[in-house]
Amino acid sequence: MATQAITTMPKGGAVPKSVKGWLSSDYFKQQVALVLPKHLTPDRFVRVAISAVQRVPNLAKCTPESVLKCMMTCSELGLEPDGRRAHLIPFGDTCTLIIDYKGIVELAMNSGTVSSIFSQIVCENDEFTYKTGEIEHNINFRQPRGKMYAVYCIIKFKDGGQHTEVMTLEDVNRIRARSKAANKGPWVTDFDEMAKKTVFRRGSKWVKLSPEVQDALDREDDFTEKPLIAEVTTNLAQLPEESGPEPAEPAAIDIPVSHKIETAAVDHSESSEPATEPSEQAETPPPQAKPAQPSVQGALEAFVLSQGYTFEHLKAWGEDTGNLPDADSIPSFTEVPDDVCRRLLRAQQGLLRGLAAVKAAEKGTE
Repeated sequence: MATQAITTMPKGGAVPKSVKGWLSSDYFKQQVALVLPKHLTPDRFVRVAISAVQRVPNLAKCTPESVLKCMMTCSELGLEPDGRRAHLIPFGDTCTLIIDYKGIVELAMNSGTVSSIFSQIVCENDEFTYKTGEIEHNINFRQPRGKMYAVYCIIKFKDGGQHTEVMTLEDVNRIRARSKAANKGPWVTDFDEMAKKTVFRRGSKWVKLSPEVQDALDREDDFTEKPLIAEVTTNLAQLPEESGPEPAEPAAIDIPVSHKIETAAVDHSESSEPATEPSEQAETPPPQAKPAQPSVQGALEAFVLSQGYTFEHLKAWGEDTGNLPDADSIPSFTEVPDDVCRRLLRAQQGLLRGLAAVKAAEKGTE
């Protein structure tokens, strides 16, 4: 079923009819500006986004919601959808974001724990040895290298540690077969880069990554540990902002996806009960109090608990990785800062993978 048309716009603003119209609108630029890192400007990001649609004409046939959602994800991660670090791939009328190896490396380097990442394919005419984690790879560029048969990555950490990972071509192809983009996009046009990304993803379990980076790694995975509860977090714009004085800048709004809230129709027809006498005044019922809007803390709590984890799992993961500042002094979900809640809710898959690792370690110590 096609996604509904976007209707969220500032009061008095005309709703664009096309993907390019949305990308060219001042409203999109304003929303992108709220989440872009300092090294990217809204004007440049918009130009790159429009170029991406022109480069892949079928993106214009996708729903504006799916294209804008991918664009906003790129802006939050600080990656441009330039077809080198991030690819926008149309599947029917839905746009899907695939992060390239170069984009993953950039995100991992920004995480603060990794000093360098190197990955290379291995071909038949290369000299390659792998022994107990040590790799020696020599390439003679004066002759054809032959067909690829393996790929590896070397991850060096700022504390002096190192991890290596090696995968055969058969290993990579098994991963490719599980991707819905197996026969289009970068798996076809940039196979070597996708192979490098695949081996780094396997090695990433040794890296303490932020949930945003882990979410990018898992973006086209078939993440089957537990289904994500999208209803809890899909529209963070409905959650209340921090109380206090009016902020200097408008609060961030997740605009790409709009959700129609169905309400039961009210029957205003005349009641079948006999009418009261004119002298009798019908009492006006007191106004019903509106249900309180969920807080970001409540949304995070509902999401974590629905996946089978507890606050203690979140706290342990936050202390270990630094993703929950001052975790030792936070007693419950209600005390987690708003900005941290929103960041974790945007990176659901990365958060779940981290919580799963904590729970597995917990079972291993029993």
